[in-house]
Amino acid sequence: MDVSGEVYHVLNRANARVQIFDEKQDYQTFEKILEEAVKKYEMPVLAYCVMSNHWHVVLQTINDGDLQNS
Repeated sequence: MDVSGEVYHVLNRANARVQIFDEKQDYQTFEKILEEAVKKYEMPVLAYCVMSNHWHVVLQTINDGDLQNS
């Protein structure tokens, strides 16, 4: 279980490391979705990095279990 107030590194990689972001618009859409999620779940994002076949987000939980409940 994740603990409140801690910092977590979350990532997601495509199957077989195939490319999931092809165009500039794909990256912009990801950033828009990330922004909406931050507002919805009120979980601070400290840093993020988006690459052609995966992404990383460093965030800080507010409550115990935030990552499981999101």
